[in-house]
Amino acid sequence: MTSRPADAASDRALDFVLRSTDAVTRVEVRSGLLCEFGPLYHRTFDERPAVVITDEVVAGLHLGELADALRAAHVEPFVQVVPPGEVSKTFDQLGQVQDAMARRALGPNVVVVGLGGGVVCDLAGMVAATWIRGVELALVPTTLEACIDACIGGKAAVNLPAGKNLVGVFHPARLVGIDARCLKTLPSRDVRAGLAESIKHALLTDDGFLEWHEGSAGRVLSLDEATMDELIRRNLRIKARIVERDPWERTGERMLLNLGHTIGHAVEAACAFRLRHGECVAIGLAAAARLSAWASLCDRALVDRVDAVLTQYGLALSLAGFVEDRGAPPSQPASADGRAELPQASADGYAESSAAAHGSNAGRTGLPTAGHESAAGLTGLPAAGHESDAGRTGLPAAGHGSDARRTGLSAAVRPESVLDYCRRDKKALAGSLRFVLLEGVGRPVVRSDVPLELVERACRFAIEGD
Repeated sequence: MTSRPADAASDRALDFVLRSTDAVTRVEVRSGLLCEFGPLYHRTFDERPAVVITDEVVAGLHLGELADALRAAHVEPFVQVVPPGEVSKTFDQLGQVQDAMARRALGPNVVVVGLGGGVVCDLAGMVAATWIRGVELALVPTTLEACIDACIGGKAAVNLPAGKNLVGVFHPARLVGIDARCLKTLPSRDVRAGLAESIKHALLTDDGFLEWHEGSAGRVLSLDEATMDELIRRNLRIKARIVERDPWERTGERMLLNLGHTIGHAVEAACAFRLRHGECVAIGLAAAARLSAWASLCDRALVDRVDAVLTQYGLALSLAGFVEDRGAPPSQPASADGRAELPQASADGYAESSAAAHGSNAGRTGLPTAGHESAAGLTGLPAAGHESDAGRTGLPAAGHGSDARRTGLSAAVRPESVLDYCRRDKKALAGSLRFVLLEGVGRPVVRSDVPLELVERACRFAIEGD
């Protein structure tokens, strides 16, 4: 990875190169970037046509500014607005966006621009990778999780009923633009969820970055501008270094970025994507720390330290410790396979509880929305970011009395369901589960010999806690 000032107008740019493909991703991080995105786009892609993919919530917050910036650069964006949340990370939604592109007769010179969180980044990446055998991609992440993880590295995927991210590609973005102002539109719950990926990077790399998290919680959670700038940059550099050395995940080094994700993804799927991705990663990190100790790779002190930093940032260690305020969707009984059921979607593709949270943005963009018709009958999902804070205080710590209640997910999800999703994990090799574990901070290892009884114990912990 190389990192240098790019020019006088953007002296805070980060550049890095994925050497195996000679693909260069230019990453720019600065406040106010959205309104300056037009010149960045023009320098990178000239006046090539742009397809902007975003979701309904982000469209109401940031699309106007981005679209105006592109028009000022003589690029008229073709906008596709999709429903928020994991319902849009499907082959169905992918096809609907590309059908719209085909009707517009867009050719191989088009640039796909993803404006939003991790789901939008994934969907935009899949659209770009598969449209006429691959076109250029630009990403403008608007959630913390996307800013520090999803926007670089080239991975894009859609989900299947069998599991998360089972069909995907490597398709690096050529341009990534990060405007930290977008984070101020996030509910505190989504800020906290995004921090799980930052804590993961700290555990993978060095004790100094973990100590930084332990000493910076107040400034981070208050979204202090200088602190968030440092957090974003440090995370991008960590991921870029790992991706550069193993861009196709063939040597095993890039697999280390999956710390906390085997059980985390399984919890996410078993809960029918009701929780934020980062919330499930936090549960996965706590479980991975315990697996490491139970397998005699590390001592209990590391487990306690992982627990402490996750708790410091308001992240639950298990489903039993997860609470939501009264404005959150009601808990639901388990389905026959142990997954948590969610409210049925309404005719426009939203669950009623989700629609209420986003009503202030609905219908304001006057832009085409991709794929509402086929979403009818799908499981309604809460949006993963940017919804109004009205009625929501984020993810409170356990013990807030009448202001908080248990979600009931620990009763709704069975350990065997989590274990079943672990077995479907894309990192499994020849039927053998592989876990990223820790011998210490900055000392990750990949193990495929973890005894089944320890895995089962970790799955039970992820639901019930200690």
